[in-house]
Amino acid sequence: MKIVFFVNIIRQARCIRRIEDFINRGYEVEVYGFDREGDNRKLPNFHHTIIGKVSRATSYFKRLMMMKQAIKKVMVNQDKDVVYYIFSLDVAIAFALNGGLNKKYIYEISDLMELEVGNRVVSSVLTWLNKVVTRHSIETIVTSPGFKDYLFPNQKVNNISIVANKLNKNIMLLPKPRVKEFISDDLTIGFTGAIRNEAIYNFIETVGVHFPNIKLKFHGIFTDDKIYSNKIQNAIAKYKNVSYYGPFKNPDDFPEIYSNIDMVLCLYTAKGNDRVLEPNKLYEAIYFEKPIIVSKNTFTGNFVEEKNIGYTVNGENCEDIIRFLKSITKEDYMQKVYNCSQIPKKDSIDNTDNLFYKLSNIIN
Repeated sequence: MKIVFFVNIIRQARCIRRIEDFINRGYEVEVYGFDREGDNRKLPNFHHTIIGKVSRATSYFKRLMMMKQAIKKVMVNQDKDVVYYIFSLDVAIAFALNGGLNKKYIYEISDLMELEVGNRVVSSVLTWLNKVVTRHSIETIVTSPGFKDYLFPNQKVNNISIVANKLNKNIMLLPKPRVKEFISDDLTIGFTGAIRNEAIYNFIETVGVHFPNIKLKFHGIFTDDKIYSNKIQNAIAKYKNVSYYGPFKNPDDFPEIYSNIDMVLCLYTAKGNDRVLEPNKLYEAIYFEKPIIVSKNTFTGNFVEEKNIGYTVNGENCEDIIRFLKSITKEDYMQKVYNCSQIPKKDSIDNTDNLFYKLSNIIN
């Protein structure tokens, strides 16, 4: 059985890992993806074809039409019995516009970007489309239980699997991070991933102005956020205790990154998509036993509070950030480290055995 992948971000580690999982399990695959302007992360090692490049200057409609045409050229040359694998709603819509809802396809949801749309009518239409694409799929994978709860509250939907965005299993082959002594007046807080949004900007400014003894270390890429991308880059450059180290290799660079930090910054907003997502940094923090900083009143925030493995903060309120940073004690910190250590390491490692068992029965 051949699986034809359409990938919205060809360099994204989660997408690469998912495709490698199919390859390693003996599936024949073809991979077609879209590259992002300015994305300098490593391309996948497996054979793939880039069928379009997305620019931050391109409107959503033009991008969608470009994707539609690119996907159409691939689909017309495929056999009728192939199974498609679609990443993200924008690719799913382009796929559907080419008659994809009548094909066999698997759909993966890693963000509910319709929640980031300011126009309520457009947001509602996109949410409806997301439900339609999910309903017509042979299986839909969601990376957060919060996505399923939002799209289908209190409903049993048999074609949805929850597969959290956990750590690449290859992390177990890498050396363990060095032990870092906790010194309350010499904290280092680290960030890995896509650097974006108001909460991160507020945190940088707050630390830069009020806490020169705290170091912030950013590893990753800046997203094409039209408002905060430049603000964040300027803020990082402005303060001596805030540093940017560029993109990183996932998971190869994690042992070194986590050897040099005390806490993990994962502070998004408490609205829109950020309210319901489950970030991969949650599992990094648990695995490496580093308390995580997340937003209050979110799906992830509730989990962190329940397990007492980190801190919840209102990232849109600088005074709340100040209160939090002043409240950190060694005793509380070490308790959170201990709580992380009590969660089995295997619980933070990507394991798709149940998914593939289900898919084998569906596909075959």
